[in-house]
Amino acid sequence: MKTLIGLGAALIVLASAAAVSAQAMQPGQWETTARMEMPGMAMPPITTQQCIRDANPENAVPQMPNCAVTNRSVSGNTVRWSVRCQESGMVMNGNGEMTIHGSTSEGALQLTIDQGGARQQMTHRFSGRRIGNC
Repeated sequence: MKTLIGLGAALIVLASAAAVSAQAMQPGQWETTARMEMPGMAMPPITTQQCIRDANPENAVPQMPNCAVTNRSVSGNTVRWSVRCQESGMVMNGNGEMTIHGSTSEGALQLTIDQGGARQQMTHRFSGRRIGNC
C-alpha cells in the first residue's frame, strides 16, 4: 500500500506538470489535489504544490523514477497523456486528461494496476489552482 500511495503522489506531480502544457500559463506556485478511487477502498486526498517556472511544454512533464509519460497531446486547453510505472513487482498503465480553465485545472487519470497476477482499476481525480508566485 505504501508503494501505491508513493506512486500516486508521483502521478499527481506528473498530472499537474502535464497540465501546464495544455495552454500558455502564467508561471507560479500551483497546488494540486488528487483523490484516488478504488473499488472497496477509500483513500484521503493528497495535495501537493509545485513551482512552475517555465510553462514551456517540453519542460513541463518531469522525468519521474519508475514512470514514463508517452503519447502526450494537446488540443485547445486540454492535454492527454499515457503513463506506465513499474515498482516492486507492480505495473501501472493508464491514460490521463486534464483541462485548464485560466488559473484552475481539473482532470482524471484512469489506471490499471497489475501486481502478482491480480488486476485492479484505480481513478485519480485532480483539481488544481495557481496560488501565487514561487
